[in-house]
Amino acid sequence: MEKITLYKEQLSRMRSMNRYYHDQFLLDVRILFILNTIFIYLSLNNEYALYLVPLISLFGSVILSFHAYFLIFSRNYTEFIEQKINNEFDDKILIAHELENDYFFPTKQKKMVVAVFNKNFSWFSFVTLFITTYGFSSFLWSVYMIYVSQLNLVYLYFVIGITVITLVVGYWWFISGTGEKRLERVFKNMDNKDFLEGTFDPYIGHEILEIKENYVKSSLDVKDYHKQPMGMVHGGVIDTMAEAAISYAAYFTQEGTWVGVNNNTDFIRAITDGTIICEATPIKLGKRSQIWEAKLYNNDQECARSTVRLTNIDRS
Repeated sequence: MEKITLYKEQLSRMRSMNRYYHDQFLLDVRILFILNTIFIYLSLNNEYALYLVPLISLFGSVILSFHAYFLIFSRNYTEFIEQKINNEFDDKILIAHELENDYFFPTKQKKMVVAVFNKNFSWFSFVTLFITTYGFSSFLWSVYMIYVSQLNLVYLYFVIGITVITLVVGYWWFISGTGEKRLERVFKNMDNKDFLEGTFDPYIGHEILEIKENYVKSSLDVKDYHKQPMGMVHGGVIDTMAEAAISYAAYFTQEGTWVGVNNNTDFIRAITDGTIICEATPIKLGKRSQIWEAKLYNNDQECARSTVRLTNIDRS
């Protein structure tokens, strides 16, 4: 089966998922609104009906966020596939993901589930916040009424406890961007076979052999143009391999955009022919700054060792 056919099938599948969870979201909003309104009304004459209002509000927020969870997944994957198809045709023929990013909500920006608070704020964001505010208000009102009425404080503390847990997990997954960062990491790894195409590395013959968590292995077959006048491989070639391998290791396995800011290389033995193998591993990992080491081998003997400090420009 052709690659473009597979892309089209995946795109159709993601569009179907997107539509299903949009429809399910709108259906559940209506159901939860009706249930919430009914029990708020009943609680005016029956204090026991009040017990269900905070649970309905909390469950509603969780289930609606669960639908958004799938919407975010399908939107991200749809964007990835559309960009792949555009690359195959070398033309921007699919722009739905760009329209959705501007008209609904952007996929690669910090947001409260699907609501953004920057220049990309939209009616979609407003409706999301409106529904959230309604549910949160009914939750606070019911909790307050249970408290002032002294109905059941044990139950009240239970509701508050599971609410705090829900908010913490929700912040971790949605607002901090943990979920979308995981998707981005997978997309990067899906591209790692051809991500160097058209860049400096293939121009000099530098090839990535293996990428996995905190590790990159690369190679370079020595040619005459890699050498300086004395017949040995130029030190700049060694430095290039080391810093490139380390930068790619951080790019594919660490969150953020990492670039080298310092490179110290020790040349252990001269290289005149054969293949150079470079292996990059971390020494110290941080969110803003990292130190990595690259060891380079020729004919199974270590020929150079390089230490590179990286900085995360997303946090600068």
